[in-house]
Amino acid sequence: MRLERISLRGARRSELPGVNTRSTYLVKYAGNLYLGKFTRQWYGLNFNCDFGASGMQFNAPGYNLSRWQGVWRVVQ
Repeated sequence: MRLERISLRGARRSELPGVNTRSTYLVKYAGNLYLGKFTRQWYGLNFNCDFGASGMQFNAPGYNLSRWQGVWRVVQ
């Protein structure tokens, strides 16, 4: 297993190019690491993990008080 970094530089609002909703991801959010999957919602991407019942809305760095710090695709 290895991790493939997804650059946050191309992110716009609640969209992140390179994210596949069928893959598993490790994300760093507000200094904590979470493992889960993204789903597509009407507003953009949502990350589903053990954070809470509704998961976390993805917001590009600098947008909507974003606390997203890193995204890595888990490759097996």
